[in-house]
Amino acid sequence: TVYNGMPFLPQAIESILAQTFADFEFLIINDCSTDNSREIILSYKDPRIRLIDNPVNIKQTASLNLGLREARTELIGRMDADDVSHPRRLELQVNYLKTHPQVAAVGTNLRFIDNDGKVVGYFKRPSHNLALRWLQFFGTPVSCGIVMFRRSIVWDLLGGFDANITVAQDWELWSRMPRRYEIANLPGYLYDVRKHPGSSTIEPSPRVVNEIRWINRVNPKRILGVEDNS
Repeated sequence: TVYNGMPFLPQAIESILAQTFADFEFLIINDCSTDNSREIILSYKDPRIRLIDNPVNIKQTASLNLGLREARTELIGRMDADDVSHPRRLELQVNYLKTHPQVAAVGTNLRFIDNDGKVVGYFKRPSHNLALRWLQFFGTPVSCGIVMFRRSIVWDLLGGFDANITVAQDWELWSRMPRRYEIANLPGYLYDVRKHPGSSTIEPSPRVVNEIRWINRVNPKRILGVEDNS
């Protein structure tokens, strides 16, 4: 999804076009950008790119669900318009999901970069399903920016992202993942998250904090079946 993605949008697009795994459809949802993001997208003549322009601004979560509805493949990898995927990201995730049919979604570890692309930090998550299910109580076990998942589970079974969640869509989604499916993270660092003043990774808004608190409250019931709201 893209909303006013400049000046980082070109690097994000080119990081996907340069993937070692090349057999994909590149679906881009333009959510009524007011900068020249649309023109930049159209400047790339790669036939794998399919641009969808929202007639009105519907925000990120609704745009994500639109992308899920429009997608024509079983495996879906997503990223944010200001981030960078490393060249082997898709290849390694596709191979992992093909050889681990019980896994519904797989992510990787993250690096943080600044405006100039300089690495300013690292974020490492567990890789094993049990540890990730435990982590779900305290934070997002698989990052939505780097995730690849099965459409038949996330869209057909779970109905996609909760439209009421503006930023922590992934955390809420994983809490609804049926126990018969696993989640995982690859051990390497295959994705760079851009930290800049317009990024949600800088400082959460009061609305986001309230979303996080709500997810914290529903996690015990959803994951453990605990009915005691105290």
